[in-house]
Amino acid sequence: MLINNTVLGKAPFRATLVVVSLFLTILFTLMQPAVSYGLAFFPRLLFWLLQVATGMLGIVVASLLLRQLASRNLHLLLLLAITGVVGAMLAAPVFVLIDQWFPGLQSTADSWVDEFSMQGPWQAVVAECLEVLPILLVSWYVVNLPLILNATYINLPLPDEPDSSADQTLRKQRQYKEQFFAKLPAIIGHDIVSISSDLHYLNVTTTLGSSLILGSLSQFADVFEDEGFLVHRSHWVHKNHVVRVHIAGNQAFCILSNHAHIPVSRSKRKLVKAYFGQSRQAAAGSAAPHLRRVD
Repeated sequence: MLINNTVLGKAPFRATLVVVSLFLTILFTLMQPAVSYGLAFFPRLLFWLLQVATGMLGIVVASLLLRQLASRNLHLLLLLAITGVVGAMLAAPVFVLIDQWFPGLQSTADSWVDEFSMQGPWQAVVAECLEVLPILLVSWYVVNLPLILNATYINLPLPDEPDSSADQTLRKQRQYKEQFFAKLPAIIGHDIVSISSDLHYLNVTTTLGSSLILGSLSQFADVFEDEGFLVHRSHWVHKNHVVRVHIAGNQAFCILSNHAHIPVSRSKRKLVKAYFGQSRQAAAGSAAPHLRRVD
C-alpha cells in the first residue's frame, strides 16, 4: 500500500496535529520563552499545553469554517495563510484568559506590543493575535509541508447558475473527473474504494493505495453521485466496494472490500439500507460474485 502524504507518513492529518502540538508543548516548556518566565516546571507545562492546544484548535475551527475555500482557485500557500490568520483571531481571546489564569507570569512591557496590550481588553486580544500569529503560521505550514512540496489542486467548480444547460453541466463534470484523476498518483490507480474528508483535504483510498489531496468532499460526491454514496458528512464510499452493511442499534457502518469500516450517519441509514437491500436481491438473481448483505 502506498503511504498517504501526511506529515508523519502514516498518521491521518488530524493525528499529526496532536503530535505537532505535543512536540511544541514540550519544546516551549524546556526552552522557557520569556512569556512563561516566573512559572515552575509543571505550571509552565500546563501553560504551554493550553497555549498550543488553543492555537491548534483555533486553526482547526478556521479550517472547518473556510472549508469551501478548498474548492476555489486559491494557491495552497494563500489558503494556509488565510486559515492561520483566522485561527489566530479565533484563539486570541482564549490566550488572554489563559494569561490571566497564571498570576505568576511576568508582565513587563518589553515591546510596543506589550505596551499596547495594557491599554484595554480589545488591545490585549489584538496584541495576543499579533504575538502568536508567527508561530501558528509556521506550525501550520509544517503540518502541511508534504502538501506544499507536492501540492495537488481540485479547483474546477461546477456551474451553479440555474439556467446552465445539461450539456454544460455534463461537460463540467467530465472535466472535473479528468482533473481529479490527473492529480492522483499514477501508482494508486483510479479504482476508488472510499474518500474521507480531513479538514480541507480529501484522503482518497483506492485498491492500490491512498493519497491526500486538496478538495471538497461534497463537490466530489455531487460529481460522482452515480458511483457511490456520501454515507457520512466526512465519508464517501464506492458502491462496488461495499461488501457488507451493518446497521443495528447505535452501530451503523459499511465494510468495504479493503476491510475498512466506514461509519454511516443516522440521516443516511435509510438510504444505505434501502439501496444495498435491493442490490442484494438483484445480485442473488443474477448470480453476481459480490454479495452485499444488510444485517
